[in-house]
Amino acid sequence: MKRISPGHAALMISQLPRNGQLFSCKWIKKNGEVRFGTFRLAETMSKDKTGEGLKFDPTKKGLLVVYDTRKKAYRMITVSTIVEMKIDREEYLIVRDSTLQPIPAESPF
Repeated sequence: MKRISPGHAALMISQLPRNGQLFSCKWIKKNGEVRFGTFRLAETMSKDKTGEGLKFDPTKKGLLVVYDTRKKAYRMITVSTIVEMKIDREEYLIVRDSTLQPIPAESPF
């Protein structure tokens, strides 16, 4: 498993083709719960029942708009809380400090 910084992880995800290549990631929700899933990078969220889209720009808030392939729904993941990810069968551990010490968490992969 390769160790990378959060900035490098965000860059790698942003370079994936929209509505195309699958990737998996594990992140920590605001309530402290650890979640993981397999996603496609979404172009935009679909319109809600009122026919309107989002009223804010998710990238300005550090959010990643993805399509959950298991639940068949759009989700938002806070980029700064991603702990691990897997792209092209390559696993990455996201580390938060200059000494590259990983955040302890069990692996879903």
